[in-house]
Amino acid sequence: MIELNYVAIIGGYSSGKSDIVEILAKRAGYFHVSGDKVRKQMFPGKDLFELNEFQRTHQNSNAYAQKHLAILDGKNVVFDGCPINKDALNITMGFVPGFKDYLSAKGMCLSRYMLVLDVNRSIALNRNIRRGRVDKERTEKFHKFYEDFELPLEHSDEMGIVPTLVRRNNAEDDQRIILLDLEKMLEVKLI
Repeated sequence: MIELNYVAIIGGYSSGKSDIVEILAKRAGYFHVSGDKVRKQMFPGKDLFELNEFQRTHQNSNAYAQKHLAILDGKNVVFDGCPINKDALNITMGFVPGFKDYLSAKGMCLSRYMLVLDVNRSIALNRNIRRGRVDKERTEKFHKFYEDFELPLEHSDEMGIVPTLVRRNNAEDDQRIILLDLEKMLEVKLI
């Protein structure tokens, strides 16, 4: 039986998802599905806050397809994204009906995990400033996003309960602790 992992790293805007995902992809060989990269390919020049509901659905559907194809190809997958509501979380964590049975018939087993990053809003805003992502309109949308965004603390569906870690990611020391937790959970070497 080939054992595969799907890890969704979830958090708000500028919560540090990409930094952790890059480490997991580089050091443990996980295939990276990035909500940001999908958005940039599909809607060049559009910021997360500029997508309408229809565009977000297309972005999520594309990422959904990428994770399925990578797993069917026998790859461990790490996804980073910012599911803004329960429907988006279901797309992030879910798989097509019967996927688990299909994998089993092919001699594969899939374990799913969710890492939820919680970040202080002022720290996230400072990260945006360092990245040059600041103007009045973006800053207003950033604050509106964080007013509406609720961190998912758990997830379960027809495939079962997803083991979930919720961690603060405000400082470099926090990132080290997160990576150590991922090492234990996934049995990989990251530090």
